[in-house]
Amino acid sequence: MFTIPLPQTGTDIAWRDAAKRLMGAGIPPHEILWDFSGVFAPLLDSATELPAPKRRVQAPHSFLHLVQSVIWHKADDRFTRLYTLLWRLRAAPNLMNENTDPDVIVLRQYEDEVLRAQAKMQKSVSFRDMRQGGARHSFAAWYTPAHHVVEPCAPFFARRLPHLDWMITTPDVTAQFIDGNLSFHPGQPKPDLPRCKVQMDHYLGDLFNPSGEIQPLHVNTNGGASRNHPIS
Repeated sequence: MFTIPLPQTGTDIAWRDAAKRLMGAGIPPHEILWDFSGVFAPLLDSATELPAPKRRVQAPHSFLHLVQSVIWHKADDRFTRLYTLLWRLRAAPNLMNENTDPDVIVLRQYEDEVLRAQAKMQKSVSFRDMRQGGARHSFAAWYTPAHHVVEPCAPFFARRLPHLDWMITTPDVTAQFIDGNLSFHPGQPKPDLPRCKVQMDHYLGDLFNPSGEIQPLHVNTNGGASRNHPIS
């Protein structure tokens, strides 16, 4: 049995790296225990402890897109389900097009829930002005996401607020953008923030479409299973 620890941040990269080595070595899903410990430092010096891959690992482009979202879901079985699907794709390369397959159904549901959580976070985060006489505006926000979407959503705010310093605190992860540098830190209890919300329209611009609905993040979920791509 291989126990694979996964960090709180950089989870997507850590999972892909481990999955690539395990698949390349022919390790089946039932011999792997994925441990999402919540530790921030990268835990896989154990990459040296994993078996050396014996073959090149490839996957459909649609699977790689699926991983980008599902990895941030809160379901404990997400890592196992993703690896199981990757394992099955070796013998059934068109499996991603099978809309009645149980693994595909559940993972598509996870994907949809994560995308909704990302879109909601982009719309719902409310900043408070924390500036204390400095030249740069400094904002802070408290938010409780439904899934682990702080890391994939943080670049959105960095692009929209490039000239501001800000911090988004959640129970699991804190994202900070200071002097143009984005970083992640452990989560915190709800901080004592000013009550008055900042009207961010001036800074954010038009984030939403004219109907007022959240613009969904674009993820290509089309088939394309006949064309495989390296996992990297």
